[in-house]
Amino acid sequence: MKAKFVQNLDEYTIYKNTVDPINFLRTLGTLMVFGLHTYVFSSQRGFCYDNRTWFLQTPAWGGVWIFLFISGYLSGKGFYMKKYQMNFKGICSYYWGRFFKVALPTLIYIYMCCVLIQPDFIKNNPIFISKILTLSYDGNPSFDAIGGTWYVSTLMGLYLVAPFLFLCLQFLADKIKEYKYKNLLWIILLIIIASLGLIARLYLLNQGVDWSSRVYVPFYMNLDIFICGMLLNFLCDTVSNKLNNIPNKIFCVILILCFVIFNTYIYYIGKIIFYQYILPSFYIIFFSIYMLVFEKNPQKCTPLTFQTLRRNPLRIIDWFSSLSFGFYLFHSLILNRIYTLVEGASPLRIHLKLLFYGFILTIPFSYLIRLIVNECAIVSKKFFSS
Repeated sequence: MKAKFVQNLDEYTIYKNTVDPINFLRTLGTLMVFGLHTYVFSSQRGFCYDNRTWFLQTPAWGGVWIFLFISGYLSGKGFYMKKYQMNFKGICSYYWGRFFKVALPTLIYIYMCCVLIQPDFIKNNPIFISKILTLSYDGNPSFDAIGGTWYVSTLMGLYLVAPFLFLCLQFLADKIKEYKYKNLLWIILLIIIASLGLIARLYLLNQGVDWSSRVYVPFYMNLDIFICGMLLNFLCDTVSNKLNNIPNKIFCVILILCFVIFNTYIYYIGKIIFYQYILPSFYIIFFSIYMLVFEKNPQKCTPLTFQTLRRNPLRIIDWFSSLSFGFYLFHSLILNRIYTLVEGASPLRIHLKLLFYGFILTIPFSYLIRLIVNECAIVSKKFFSS
């Protein structure tokens, strides 16, 4: 499809019928989470990964690291592009938007699960409410449908400190903007932050702490991923335009997919017990390379319609990405409701059917929650513009 040139004031923006690179990452992360969470239910029907199916054992935590990295980048971009001013009103607007887009749909989802599946859950676990309200929910107590919502508490904790993290990065940017090799300084800073995160995790590994509750879940243990995502906004303005070309883009997509497959394989063989402590730093490096290539002078995507989707079927990635947060919330609830109903000639067929049915049946609920989020965003925008 030929590029369309749309005049916007004194500038021209190139619009192409291409997949948004961030949507590709978001979709990849969502499918990684969905793949492993499906196994939680199909394993109760006798399914187990083997040498034929190991590539289906996608690491859900890898998907979460992708989400956190993207969230850091987009939060930083909101402040960097002056969508949110660094003043009281601007910061409140940022918090208000995160509440309506992330926290509110999660609370609605939790309420639905508690009503439909375990009406006595909150009564029997009064600490659950306090953990949710204090952003300290770590997945315990839980049941299958809501255990994954710990991620939202972690994410909201990072959102809470995001304006102050950006202020620190802006202070550094003001200090190094006159340096000739400022892009090199940003790269060095990114490596330092990724290395500090690695050192902290390896220290906790040496101390023998529980990985899930003390390393994976707490928001402060994911600061390196989030901060590096924010930092990329400054680095993208300093790297060469030569990075943004087709061969580099193809290389980055292949690099990301190979890295995820590698992560899947070592998760399957299960012989490297400390990989969960070191891989977050590699996610930072590889996904930073990807973002630097794609986000340097990015081309705007044409609006997603049936016509543009027909011309480029890969745009279905953009469509699914718009539903990804709702999909993340609802997929466990749907799987919980249908896994005992799915029949198959073998455990593998049950697993594959559960993947298919779970995916299809989660889509309508994801669309519904997106409508709710969009309406809430409109109300939020009107509130702060008044």
